[in-house]
Amino acid sequence: MTDAPPFDPPYFSVERTAQGVRVMETRADGSRQERTVPIGEAAGLLIEASNSPPAASLATRSVPKKSARSPSGMPPGSTPISVPFAEKDGAKKLGARWDAERRSWYVPPGIDVSLFSRWRIDEADL
Repeated sequence: MTDAPPFDPPYFSVERTAQGVRVMETRADGSRQERTVPIGEAAGLLIEASNSPPAASLATRSVPKKSARSPSGMPPGSTPISVPFAEKDGAKKLGARWDAERRSWYVPPGIDVSLFSRWRIDEADL
């Protein structure tokens, strides 16, 4: 049994780095292409296809500022985690929850955080 995602290539992985957002594409033939997109231009990568504007306007879009208050969907004492889409079912089985307002995963209080070590976010990235 393989750990292949349940969908056909190409596969895209997105990772936030200090230089911007790293996008890794794996094609059907197994070849890989990586590129880094500056944070200001990365907002266009996260727009759903149904709402996406033409590619020329992506670089000029402004990134909305995050609210200073904590979101209502994530209880106090929760631990944020970074779960790739292909691994979301595994995280859900372990007890992770999705915060729709922040569009991110978290471990609720009372669940052993060590189960989620592979998806842990460094405190410096928060």
